[in-house]
Amino acid sequence: MTEYNSLREVHRRRKNRAAAPIGALVLILAAAGLVALIILGVNLTSQILDNSREKQKFEKIIQPVLMFDPPPFEDVTTLDKFTVLQAALWATMLGDKRETYPFDAQGNLIVPSSDVDVTSTQLFGPELELEHQSFSDFGISYEYNEATKAYHVPVMSASALYTPRVDEITRDGDTYSLLVGYIPPGTAWNTDIAGNKTEPDPHKFMIYELKRLDKHYQLTAIKDPPPEKQVGYGTEASVPDGAIASVGEDETLPDGEGGVYGEGEEGALASSSQEDGSSSAGESSSDEPEDDGFEEDSSTESSPEDSSEE
Repeated sequence: MTEYNSLREVHRRRKNRAAAPIGALVLILAAAGLVALIILGVNLTSQILDNSREKQKFEKIIQPVLMFDPPPFEDVTTLDKFTVLQAALWATMLGDKRETYPFDAQGNLIVPSSDVDVTSTQLFGPELELEHQSFSDFGISYEYNEATKAYHVPVMSASALYTPRVDEITRDGDTYSLLVGYIPPGTAWNTDIAGNKTEPDPHKFMIYELKRLDKHYQLTAIKDPPPEKQVGYGTEASVPDGAIASVGEDETLPDGEGGVYGEGEEGALASSSQEDGSSSAGESSSDEPEDDGFEEDSSTESSPEDSSEE
């Protein structure tokens, strides 16, 4: 009996010695799995929060349209035919096939009208049919050769009229709604004392709506933004004529970092009220409450007689 118990003890000890490394291996695998899950979660979270690549993708799509500041529309068939032709031509020149287009003897880029038709269908839908013709805009001549069915476009090395900055992306199924800021061309004033370049403030914001179709996006509407997001970051500035995007060089798209809407708005209104407030203060009644900066600014356009009557 004692010998039997001794054999059982020896067998139990051997099992314990074999289980120890197996248990350690299980713990190591469990720890590795936990670390992998944490890393995966962090990566997914960062991808959700940082959608700068998606913003850049949409900025590239809408740039040929936005650069000429088209009017708002909710039905693509109401768009001006010249606006559609102009945007489709530039979308083709800035597209993936631009490196394959030849140049004529004068150095003009030769763009087949068939490619412009395809681009127009993808960007605006099949309802619109282009009327190919020669035209001029901002001092640039776009010559259409009826015999070769191609456009001859001068290659200009300059900044675009406007460049887009997508601040917000809202998705509803296959429809994407973009809050887009209109960035004017950069100037020397956009360089600080240290020589660091800063992005100009948007002149305004608009809502661009696109629909995902197969492997491309179709522009379906351009709308005014909500009231709280209509005001830009400064006073409206004029855009210089003849500033057209470069065809021969790659476009550098903004990172699409989100902004704080209305920033600087209150300060601008307050400064306006300070300028006009001195003249209106003497005419206001002493027992009337003082107006804040917003109310004073909205009344600066009224005549002195109207202010006294109020």
